[in-house]
Amino acid sequence: LGTMGFGLPAAMGAQLFYGRDRRVIHVAGDGGIKMTGNEFYTIARLSLPVISLIVNNRSLGMIRQLQKVMYKEHYIACELDYPMDYVKYAECFGIHAEAVSTQDEFAEALKDALEDTEHPRVIVLNVWRSFVEPMIKGGARIDEFVEFK
Repeated sequence: LGTMGFGLPAAMGAQLFYGRDRRVIHVAGDGGIKMTGNEFYTIARLSLPVISLIVNNRSLGMIRQLQKVMYKEHYIACELDYPMDYVKYAECFGIHAEAVSTQDEFAEALKDALEDTEHPRVIVLNVWRSFVEPMIKGGARIDEFVEFK
């Protein structure tokens, strides 16, 4: 829930701190990876065993969700419909990557990634555009949720 794209460099730093004693699993949206995905170069160069899960919903999810709720689905610059192959992107850095579309595929890919304790791995989760619920409106109390209609 930090700055978009912060997760990957933070995961790299955490993995450097923990060494090979613990695995860092990084979860990011496709928009965040577009911001700082170049950090895969350093992760690969140092052979840090970070596991990156990229949630590919072809949008800037939180921004799209706010535009749905606050601007009556008037979407501006939040849908990433121009295709990007995140598997090839990770592979260009020498990182093993795979795309999954079902829970069973994800379970198998994560199992394989956890077994490879020496190298970074990327799993691209191809999902439908959806929204996170419950959603809290900015400035509201933690128990004041936005109603989806």
